[in-house]
Amino acid sequence: MNEFWTEELEPGYYDLKFSKGLKSKRGVQSFWHLGTFKKMAEYLKPDMNHLDYACGPGTFIGMYTFGNSFGVDISENQINYAKLNYGDKGKFDTLENFLNYKEKDSYDLITIMGLIEFISDEEILRLNEELLKMVRKGGKLVYTTPNFRGLMFFLEIALNFFGKVNYSDEHVNKFSRKKLKNLFYDSTKSYKIKNFINVSLFFSIFSHSVALKVENIVDKLFGSRFGSLMLIEINNV
Repeated sequence: MNEFWTEELEPGYYDLKFSKGLKSKRGVQSFWHLGTFKKMAEYLKPDMNHLDYACGPGTFIGMYTFGNSFGVDISENQINYAKLNYGDKGKFDTLENFLNYKEKDSYDLITIMGLIEFISDEEILRLNEELLKMVRKGGKLVYTTPNFRGLMFFLEIALNFFGKVNYSDEHVNKFSRKKLKNLFYDSTKSYKIKNFINVSLFFSIFSHSVALKVENIVDKLFGSRFGSLMLIEINNV
């Protein structure tokens, strides 16, 4: 990953965006994160050892976990922000430091949100292999990534225009459900792919609460077949 993520991106950028959206109770980007965090939080239990890999500014650990979470990120700037703002909710360290003391079979759950679209297939498979070594038997790795067969194509254009991040420059991988399935098929024994955040995304422009209701209705009617985001659940069997 390039220097944009380690040096150029403002410390706490995504946390501040998310907090602003929560206060106004509307906004597409904040709803994107809200939906992601809520979906990931479904996997958490109070007695779990949890690693949030590529934790960014620590928002997920700070707002949704139970105190047994550890966040690592490539950016020292984001980790410093996480320690300052969420240090009472979990532990945080840079990826460079973490690699010096990581241990096998240490975690019940590892979450990886919004990372694999920024790295190559080869890097994803190497990462998956290393993370599986850290997950206890019966534990899970859970990734999220945009679905570029959905609304993400249009959302990327809007985010590039209105935001500070040019995602067209940063995205290395643009996944569809089929591409994800092909990527993990040979390397992973047990996995599931689910879609979430459907047409509700449009309603989030006006109201998060309305968008969440739409999300639930569409999900009940059609299940996890549609959505702008994909979740990959990998079981360490």
